[in-house]
Amino acid sequence: MLFPQAVGGRDELSKYLTGQGCIVDVVPASQTIPIKLASPPPSFDVATFASPSALNAFVAKLTVAPLRDKVIAVMGPTTRDAAAAAGVAVQVIAPTPSVSALVAALCAFRRPS
Repeated sequence: MLFPQAVGGRDELSKYLTGQGCIVDVVPASQTIPIKLASPPPSFDVATFASPSALNAFVAKLTVAPLRDKVIAVMGPTTRDAAAAAGVAVQVIAPTPSVSALVAALCAFRRPS
């Protein structure tokens, strides 16, 4: 089985499949790399993170300070857990791992009652 995943991605599923008798070839399909900023990011109200590596790269480069008092939206419990470990409070969690679910959850959060 060809198993594309992010560089440094979790190995629970590939280990499970191997344990079930599958031959699994993990292939790196994406990688989060640190960006070089000439200046701090512009002002923002909401930060979205689709993966723990993206959140960790942001925090490693800019610390958690720019995320304080912001709405933080993440894709799934793994990214939520990475945020908690980094000291970042999360207000919105996508119920399923898709960009459309993340956007819908964020819209529902921001919609006035």
